Amino acid sequence: MKGRTLLCLTSALALIHCRPGCTGLYRKTQAQLPPDPEVEAGLRVAETLQAEKAVQRAGSELLADLQHDKSASIIEVGFDRLEAAAFDFERRALAAADAAKRSGDAAKFAVEIERLSGKARSWLEYVRLNRTLACSRQLENLRALHDSH
Repeated sequence: MKGRTLLCLTSALALIHCRPGCTGLYRKTQAQLPPDPEVEAGLRVAETLQAEKAVQRAGSELLADLQHDKSASIIEVGFDRLEAAAFDFERRALAAADAAKRSGDAAKFAVEIERLSGKARSWLEYVRLNRTLACSRQLENLRALHDSH
């Protein structure tokens, strides 16, 4: 009984102690965001452009692996990396679109955000449709996508 009480007390103290840290982290992150919504939208677009480069790198790595006829496990890892990069790319494009709406001047960012959103969808669609195809088809389709972006 004493052990159980001590465990409950220790757990409660740990939760109380951690709570300010979590709240502090949230406030610290909020403080780092630009106060001007238009500046935030520009920042989000810049982050999306970085995510675009990351997905292109992941696509290039997968392309090289397919061209060099790497093992199925290496190709699978390449698809996983590409999928993760594409999800991040899409997430950042959505965040940029939300920030642009809050900026009051969404039209200023609309063309670039739409271009980036379309590319993110293309990469995700490639992974979804090509993961289980034969390597020759994966390679052919990835070359076409990679060359178009």
